[in-house]
Amino acid sequence: MSILSEIKLGERHQFADAVRQVAWSPNGKLLALTADGMLFGLKDHPVGPVASDPVDVCWLSCDQVVVVDGVVGAAVIGMDSIDYLPVPGPISAQSTEAQTDEVESDDGYCVLAGAGGLSVLRRGELHAIENSAIPTGAVRAAVHLGGPSWLGAGVDGLVVVDVDRLCVSDRLEIPSVVSVAAAAGARRIAAADSTGSIHVRHLSDLKGGFELTGYPDAIRHLGMSPVGDFVVAGSDDELSWWHIDDEGVISGAPECSIGHDTPITCCDVGATGFVATGDADGLVRLWSPDLRDIPVSSMHLDSEVTVLRWSVDGERLAMGTTTGGLVIADVVSGELV
Repeated sequence: MSILSEIKLGERHQFADAVRQVAWSPNGKLLALTADGMLFGLKDHPVGPVASDPVDVCWLSCDQVVVVDGVVGAAVIGMDSIDYLPVPGPISAQSTEAQTDEVESDDGYCVLAGAGGLSVLRRGELHAIENSAIPTGAVRAAVHLGGPSWLGAGVDGLVVVDVDRLCVSDRLEIPSVVSVAAAAGARRIAAADSTGSIHVRHLSDLKGGFELTGYPDAIRHLGMSPVGDFVVAGSDDELSWWHIDDEGVISGAPECSIGHDTPITCCDVGATGFVATGDADGLVRLWSPDLRDIPVSSMHLDSEVTVLRWSVDGERLAMGTTTGGLVIADVVSGELV
């Protein structure tokens, strides 16, 4: 079991504007992108402004990052350079999680999601994946499924693409996808739509799987454990959990709890299975999958929580706020005795 035994608040930073996004590298380096377009973490000093409408950020390699700008497109930022690439309707960027400080900068790649579908940025060149656009709607998220496989989630459904072959390998029409999660090792995905349904699928059969319906409120946040044994959904102030057995079967009603007194603004599942949630009042709560009805820890930040992101190893949590606060906590899990 993974009951929290210790949490230590570590680094604290204060920026001039709200923290929009953060991104961890596999070796524990943290990037922070603020609403005024400033980038922190690549160098010893702030970089920017690098974007007029900052949307997302990710590591491309040990010394390059990609910033998504809603107006310009994508900015590839190195230690001494900034190159802008036009991406139609850019919305998000995600990179592979295989890079370390020892990897050469031209070995990294990232996948950009936008109005035209998915694109791969590799070795300075942008390659569009044919037919990856969702009919009638933009692709709003890209999730790595392991190897060359990536999942694109959009207004009208899901696409699975192969970034090596630059083609679509499967697709599933779902009305108005609002959130998506995946467990790459288990090859399971979950997608929530605007009607309150959650679609849980195995990559071998996107048309089969389970439909979790009857959710009373619109789902805004969705997470899945790294091994694919639970799905957690956040809506307004409530959290709901579904257990998935070894055969991929979901049975029984979800476990539900009122997680916060104000609307949940963000949610992230870490590598150790802990779930972090934040709300409009600045309250951050940590939950264990082994103790789902009450949080195992809580802390208050100075304002509304804008982003929560676990480090790759699941041992640190970065938390950003609307007033520009960035807090990093060290989390140590223990056994239930």
